[in-house]
Amino acid sequence: MALDRSGKALAGLEPALRTRVLVLRGDLAALPFAAGVFDAVVLRAVVHHLVEPAAVLREAARVAKPGAAVLLVDKAGPDDLEVRALRNAVERIRHGGHVWAYSERELRTLAGAARLEVEAWEPWTEIRDAEEWISRGTCEPPWDGIVREYLRADLRAGGRALGVREGVGGSLTLEERWAALRLRKPGGAR
Repeated sequence: MALDRSGKALAGLEPALRTRVLVLRGDLAALPFAAGVFDAVVLRAVVHHLVEPAAVLREAARVAKPGAAVLLVDKAGPDDLEVRALRNAVERIRHGGHVWAYSERELRTLAGAARLEVEAWEPWTEIRDAEEWISRGTCEPPWDGIVREYLRADLRAGGRALGVREGVGGSLTLEERWAALRLRKPGGAR
């Protein structure tokens, strides 16, 4: 099942995927399902777009069966608050839907508040071409130029906040941090 409140986002699903999954328009903080009906709940690349992630995690826990897995796969902010704040500010300029990429500690706290047990934290880093990364965002001139200035400043600072490096021919790359957080709703058989 794919659920989003934006008809535009749902319309953008690959045609092959649309034939294999149930596509619903709705609110993640108020799912149209009874409590305890799903064997697993997956939140993929959504939490960093949420103003109220705690409400969405509580709702994921509500619709999961006792003992069910809740898998959260999302951008992961660095532990350093200053670096995380700068990175999130640049992300918000690049993509209007970005709210906050949470650190491991913040995500674990959100999960605990939703009464979900943390089973595993699996982080990884993906290297992105800077121009491709900017183009996947929603910013338009002059904002794309401002994002490029932040990237060049990060390069001069040794890639401290965005992991910017210079590639072949002067092109820039940056690090995008991701993590899979495997959670479990207490109770039930596993």
